[in-house]
Amino acid sequence: MIFRGKKINEKKGVPEQIKKPDYEVVISPNGNQVEFIDNVYKPDAISGEPNITRIIFGQPYVEKGQRIATDGQIYSGLPEQTNKGIQPLYHAKVSWYNKSDTIIIEKDGSERSRRAAGVDVILGVDINRINRKDMEYCKLLFLELLERSRVEQYRYTGLQVDPASSTDSYCKKVKCGNYIGHVKPLKYGGYTKYFSGTVGAKVHDSPEMVTKRKEYYEIIVSTIDRENEEDQEKILTIQKRIASRDERKRKAAATLKQIKGQPDMEI
Repeated sequence: MIFRGKKINEKKGVPEQIKKPDYEVVISPNGNQVEFIDNVYKPDAISGEPNITRIIFGQPYVEKGQRIATDGQIYSGLPEQTNKGIQPLYHAKVSWYNKSDTIIIEKDGSERSRRAAGVDVILGVDINRINRKDMEYCKLLFLELLERSRVEQYRYTGLQVDPASSTDSYCKKVKCGNYIGHVKPLKYGGYTKYFSGTVGAKVHDSPEMVTKRKEYYEIIVSTIDRENEEDQEKILTIQKRIASRDERKRKAAATLKQIKGQPDMEI
């Protein structure tokens, strides 16, 4: 018997809490949005570390009107799923949050929250396995491939012009753009993360990524210019303050000299 979200112990007649599954996959009615809920990890109420990963699927990744699969080949149609792990590439938006996140509604009606923020990625994915809620597949996809720090590192690498020659230790040293890989089925069962260098190079050198890198470095340059201007204004303010103090000091020193030059008064 179920009573208000609790299970009634038939023998004792007292409610007992229903145990949640370790992981849950929630798919939107139209199928383009998937939430993966990690009930094993308990987010701290203060730090608010996320235990929900959401992915919103966009259009398949295309080049010159043709779709590209995770083996780097170009197809006029959608590639069939095979044991070799050939899967279509999709544009997607990934976000990380938890149920306690506050959603702020802006004046224009838009949402501002970690749920609404998200980052744009390209990944190879088997939608059928997600729809079947293949938990082994979903765990590797959401807990490892879409792990937040991993995604952020790949996206940072994609903003470098030539990752291989970068001296930045955070850079992955491989061309990737915003492609983060895919989950590949193994020959004898199970899955593994896989990154296609061919796809990574295609995405990295695509016109879209060239534009993103241009915008990224324009923001860096403009930010530094603005910070330098702000610092120059602070320097001028400090210089004026020092000059004012020096003038007060000069006058005080002159007055002190005048006082010292006067004879002592007799009482």
